[in-house]
Amino acid sequence: MLVAVNTPTTLTSLLVHADASEQFASRLRLALRLARQLDVTLDALYAVPNPATALSYSFGTALGTSYGSYGGDGKMVEALVKAETEQRNRSHAVFERVRLEEPDERITAHWLESTGDPAPTLVESAWA
Repeated sequence: MLVAVNTPTTLTSLLVHADASEQFASRLRLALRLARQLDVTLDALYAVPNPATALSYSFGTALGTSYGSYGGDGKMVEALVKAETEQRNRSHAVFERVRLEEPDERITAHWLESTGDPAPTLVESAWA
């Protein structure tokens, strides 16, 4: 006989997706309110694939060629890295601005970044 035991789980942190969209500020405000109500830590994760990998998936995999043939000397990868860096910086600025709008010493909020596979960052955050 299989018996299900309902054991309480203690929530210790919330994870919010950070990105360069206009909705990030609203999502972050809501997450901060929830963190305050639940008395938990908030982690904002900005995760992007490796730019060269993303480009190879976009062009190379779809067309059966390498991304290098589209960038010549790598200018396309360089442009992608620059654009991603600008988006990450804007997102981080939104994080800092929203976090400071309603300062609360009870809430700890962390900015996390992941380039490539976000799984290790997610696991690390979950077990912290």
